[in-house]
Amino acid sequence: MALTDSLASATLKELASAGAVTSIRLVAQADGFAIFVRYGLSEKVLQAKRGHIRRFRSLERAAMFVRRLGFSRVEV
Repeated sequence: MALTDSLASATLKELASAGAVTSIRLVAQADGFAIFVRYGLSEKVLQAKRGHIRRFRSLERAAMFVRRLGFSRVEV
């Protein structure tokens, strides 16, 4: 996935607080779980600080991250 298809954590927090996020998906990867965010007509993956895809080692960690943003429903 290209860098243009990624979303920084700070941007995700702003979108979440504005109520712009329509859905969140936790997608299994070879080395953990990635978070895909849909808002408007686009879907982007959560980006790590260094620019690569942010992966969570466990489903629980990814769910806790999403929950802290205020989301109670995700698609796995």
